[in-house]
Order: sequence, then structure tokens, then C-alpha cells
Amino acid sequence: MHPIPGQTRWRIESALLVWFAALVGQIIILQIIVSASNTEWDRPLRPWQVLVSTVPLWVPALVGLVLVSRREGTGRPIRDYVLRFRWSDFAIGIPIGVLSQLVMLEALYAPLRAIWPGTFGRDEIDRPARELIDSASGVWLLVLFIIIAIGAPLVEELLYRGLIFGALAGRLADGLAVGLSSVWFAVAHFQGVQTPGLIAVGVVFALCRWRSGRLGLPIVAHSAFNATAMIMLLG
Repeated sequence: MHPIPGQTRWRIESALLVWFAALVGQIIILQIIVSASNTEWDRPLRPWQVLVSTVPLWVPALVGLVLVSRREGTGRPIRDYVLRFRWSDFAIGIPIGVLSQLVMLEALYAPLRAIWPGTFGRDEIDRPARELIDSASGVWLLVLFIIIAIGAPLVEELLYRGLIFGALAGRLADGLAVGLSSVWFAVAHFQGVQTPGLIAVGVVFALCRWRSGRLGLPIVAHSAFNATAMIMLLG
């Protein structure tokens, strides 16, 4: 794969370090929240816990992205990670995100559900998100929407398609770079039965990044994907 036009070629060690710091930060803060609120680990987090545990995950990631930009790029993260949007990103990205949620995931899970109905049933796949949304009401639903449909797509695309995919592009063959970054993205979510779907949608976002040459398109597609899931569960 040739380096993506306009994309700084990051060191793989830097991508690993930033990702690991973000992961450790979340684990530590989750442990503090669970202990302080007497919540069992096998019970879904309440909306305020999601908010408090998500911010520490984003902070190390964003700080790491800025530091890597200063050390290995121009020191301007927006330029280094090609964080640009065009109107076409919305015209193309929204349908990509919606169709990935409604069509691609159904096509992916239908044969798995037929073979292992207990493992890949809709209730099992939707359970974590449904429990979270069912625990929220009023203003907390708006907070969850902001986290799920706006904050998470922005930070995750900067980390996985901006830094990690950027580190792999130019070093590996096309399919291997797309596939490896997508598996990395999926496994890092620790979601079990959702892993096949996360790998598939990770491939979609990586292709959006590669083909468009900027992060705007995968961010919009990711946002539409998450928003569609939340709207379906609310319905």
C-alpha cells in the first residue's frame, strides 16, 4: 500500500503506545467507579458511569495524538491526521453508515445466527447497548447520544483510522493494512459476539479513510452507524 496522500507516516510503536495508554486509563477509572459505587462488574454501567469512564479514555488518546503529532508530524494535529470534512462526506457517509448498520450487519449475522442461534441471537447482540439505553431517561439520553453518535466516532476515528491505520499504510499490503487495523479496532472493544460486526464495519471505515484521503468520511459514516443503532434500540 502506498502512503495515504496528506497523511503523516506514523511509527507503529507510537500507535501502540497511545492505544495502550488509552486502554489502561479506561481500566483504571472503571475500577475506581465500580468500587466507589458498589456496582458489580457483570452489571451494566449507568449513564453517569459511562460518561465518567469515557472521558478518561478519550483524554489519554487525544493527548497521545497531539504528542505524536508534535514529535513525528508538523505539530498541527488537524493537518497531520487530515481531519477535514467536505459536504460530500455527509452525502456519502450517512448512507454508508446507515446501510452498514441495517443491511451489512444483518447479512453478516444471518448465517451465524442460523448455525449458533443462542450465541448470535439478536437479543444477545443488542443486550449491552439495550441495557445501557434502558437505564437512561430524559437528559441522560441526550448525553448518551452525544457520547455514542458524536464523541466516540470522532475520537475512535482519530485513533484507529488516523494514527493506527496511518502507521500501517505504506508498510503493509492494502488488504493486510485494512484487515489488521479493523481487527485491532474490533478486539479493543471487548464485545464478544459483536466482534464479527465490528471487524466488518472497521473495514468499511478503513476503506472510507483510504479512498477519501481524509478522516471526514469515516467519521460521518461512523456517526451515522452508531446513531442508527441507538435509534433502532429506542424504537
